Amino acid sequence: MPRGFTLPELVLVLGLMSLTLLWAIPSVRSVSETTMMIRLASELRGLILLAKSQAILRRQTLWIHVSETDLNWQLKLADDQEMAHATVLMQLSGQSFQGITLSSNYSANRIRFDASHGRPKSGRLVFYPKSNPELLLELRTHFRSAIVRVCAPDTARLGYDVC
Repeated sequence: MPRGFTLPELVLVLGLMSLTLLWAIPSVRSVSETTMMIRLASELRGLILLAKSQAILRRQTLWIHVSETDLNWQLKLADDQEMAHATVLMQLSGQSFQGITLSSNYSANRIRFDASHGRPKSGRLVFYPKSNPELLLELRTHFRSAIVRVCAPDTARLGYDVC
């Protein structure tokens, strides 16, 4: 009695496995994007809170410079409003977050932190996956209250409340 599989059986099994993989790939990508968005929200919030703390600790006005290009974005915490004269204290690069777009509505793409209370300039950073703009989140800063929060602009998503 011969052992093994026939060619039609192998083709059928490989075809079913291929269909299963094609069905699973979009959900894996979605999980990856969700994880990356949550991680970025946490990193951005952490950078803003660090900048607030450093401004108070140093008793010095600090700035986060936002630079955006088509390929990458960067946030640099610095001790001067002009990057040419600044010492970079901390940096967050978009290279770890490939496929996520980040934009800023801060004037001159700078977030200012005052020296006495560390209050950030009011504004927001908007970020979303290029392939899924519905996952858009915002990091908002408020000068008067010094509140920093991550939220979703229209409906709650990824565990964040509506702005």
